[in-house]
Amino acid sequence: MNPILKVRDVCLSYHTLSGETPALSHISFDLMPGEFLSIVGPSGCGKSTLLNLIAGLLAPECGSITLDEKPVSAGSTAVGYMLQKDHLLEWRSIYKNILLGLEIRKELTPEKLSHAEELLRIYGLDRFRDARPSQLSGGMRQ
Repeated sequence: MNPILKVRDVCLSYHTLSGETPALSHISFDLMPGEFLSIVGPSGCGKSTLLNLIAGLLAPECGSITLDEKPVSAGSTAVGYMLQKDHLLEWRSIYKNILLGLEIRKELTPEKLSHAEELLRIYGLDRFRDARPSQLSGGMRQ
């Protein structure tokens, strides 16, 4: 069985005018199908940086990341994750917040709209579709 996710010798530093801050140094691991991975560590140790690399939001300075044997690259839609803070737009309804990514990507197809409706029902949020983010609990916002 092949790993679903391979992280090999990944490094990344943040660069500013005042210098360089190493975030990750030579990180390697495999994630096999059906496995569950937890990333644990103190604030500032690179957990979010690693997630951003896996999602293709950042590119490693060294090493490689593959998902289903394909290199992870910018603009990939294969990985998504929920940030600790939800960053919902208060002036948009919950339903409009859900559709925002599809709007930006110009992918508001009948199939995807139907899927969004189905997910609202599955997660018990259909009756909150017209609510604003401030009207939901923290868990519902996530």
